[in-house]
Amino acid sequence: MQVNSTIKTSQPAGEMRRQMVTPAQIETVKRDFILDNLLMTPAEVGQLLGVSPRTVLDRVKDGKIDAADDSGRVSAGVRITARSVQAYAQSIIIPAEKHTE
Repeated sequence: MQVNSTIKTSQPAGEMRRQMVTPAQIETVKRDFILDNLLMTPAEVGQLLGVSPRTVLDRVKDGKIDAADDSGRVSAGVRITARSVQAYAQSIIIPAEKHTE
């Protein structure tokens, strides 16, 4: 399947070249945009991870989860990107070979 979307790239002397964009490239850009721009509260992150909002804030304080705080008050304005949650979740996965019965 060919997509008719094109991206313009700058070329010398003002010429523009068109490049074909695949559906996979579009999905990658959409996923990256969401991961970088979706901001969640500690409560929302806690629901995703199965922990309390306090635990999420502790992980932020410990530097294990990256967060932004625009309120100037502790925990009142903390927002966490989906990419930060994804990175944290991947960091706590225990490989199958380390599991014992």
